[in-house]
Amino acid sequence: MYCHDREKDSCSKGLNDRFGVRKKNPLGVVLDGCPLNEKISEMHIVRKKGFPLASLACCD
Repeated sequence: MYCHDREKDSCSKGLNDRFGVRKKNPLGVVLDGCPLNEKISEMHIVRKKGFPLASLACCD
């Protein structure tokens, strides 16, 4: 999944509705995104280009 270059990175930025308000899951928990700041999409792209060790450096 390559979503960071399309500004669809809801995994790290959170999931918003069309009005810009954070969505909630069925349990009522606000979907703010991952607090770990891992760049999963960037890691996949770097690994696909043939740099498996460099993909690990994408984690902060």
